Amino acid sequence: MNPNLAKYKISVIIPVYNTEKYIERCIKSILNQTHKNIEIILVDDGSTDNSGEICDFFKNEDSRIIVIHKQNGGAASARNSGLEIASGDYVAFVDSDDWLAEDMYAHLLECCVIQNAEIASMRYFITKEPNAVLPSTKLNIRKYTNDRIYYYLKCSFNAKELELSTCNKLYKRSLFNQLRFPSYQLSEDAYINFLLISKINTLVVSNKYGYFYFKNDASITHTKLTVKSFDLLLVCDQIIDSCRKMDDTSILDLAIAFRCKNCLSLLIRMINSDFDYEESYSKLSDYIAENLTLIMKSPMTRAQKWCCMLLTKSKRLFELAVRCTYQAYKKYR
Repeated sequence: MNPNLAKYKISVIIPVYNTEKYIERCIKSILNQTHKNIEIILVDDGSTDNSGEICDFFKNEDSRIIVIHKQNGGAASARNSGLEIASGDYVAFVDSDDWLAEDMYAHLLECCVIQNAEIASMRYFITKEPNAVLPSTKLNIRKYTNDRIYYYLKCSFNAKELELSTCNKLYKRSLFNQLRFPSYQLSEDAYINFLLISKINTLVVSNKYGYFYFKNDASITHTKLTVKSFDLLLVCDQIIDSCRKMDDTSILDLAIAFRCKNCLSLLIRMINSDFDYEESYSKLSDYIAENLTLIMKSPMTRAQKWCCMLLTKSKRLFELAVRCTYQAYKKYR
C-alpha cells in the first residue's frame, strides 16, 4: 500500500439488523483491511437476536469500533445515524451479511487520491458460498468528469461496470455534509448515488472486484412483491425530475427509459405473484406504451425491448410469455 495514503481516515458504516450468523465475518473483513486508518461504526438497528451483543464484543476488542444501539428504522435510518458521528476523510457503507477483500479500501482510496476524485467504485461479486474467491480481472480504471451523470444512468441498465449500490464505493465524507439517505425502505441507493454523482467533479470506476455480496436464504424474501416494492418508481420519478432541470435530452431520455425498465420488472413480478395488481398493472403498462419509441433507442436489452413491444400489442400474450418463462426458470434453475 502507498504509505502516503495512511494519513487518510475512512469511516465504515454498517447497519446491523438480525444478522448474528454473518456479522462476525463482516467485521473481521474490515478489521483485516490493509488500510488500517479506519473507524467502524456498527449501528444496531433494533436487532432482536444476538447481533447487538456481538457488536459490543468487538467494540471491546478493538478501539476503532463504535457501536450505536437504536430503535429499528431501516437501513437508511441506520446509515444516517452513522453519518452523524463519522469523523473520517472518506466514508463507506457495508451490509452486515457481506464482506470485503482485504485490499478493497486501499484500492479505492488510491483511486480517489491519485485521480482527485470524490467517489471511487469497484465491482462486487454475488455469491451464496461463504468461502467464495473473487474473480481476477485485468485492471482497468476509468475517470469520468463531464460525462459522469450520463455514464451512471447508462450503467443503471447493465450494472456490470458501475453497480448502483453504495456498498462498493468510497465517498469523500464532505459530500454528506448537507445530504442524508432518503427514508425509503427500498431502492434508496440508486437515488443517493445519482444526487452525489450530480454534485461531484470526478468519478473513478475500477473493474477490480473487492466486495462480496452474500445472497443468503433470507435474501429471497426481499424479492417478494409488496407495496414497498413500488418505492423504486418514486426513486425513478425523482431522478427524472432532477434530469429535467439539467436541460440535456440525452440524460432525460435515459432516466425515463430507466423508469420503463423498472415498470417492466414490476409487471413481471406482479404476474408471478399473488399481488392484487390490476390498477397498478394498467398504469405501468400505459407508461411503457407511451415511451415505446424511446425504449427502442435505449440501452435496454433485446429481451426487455421485446417484452415491452409484446405488452403493447397483447396483454394476454405478454402474461403467457412471462408465466412460461418463469415456469421454465423454476424447473431448470
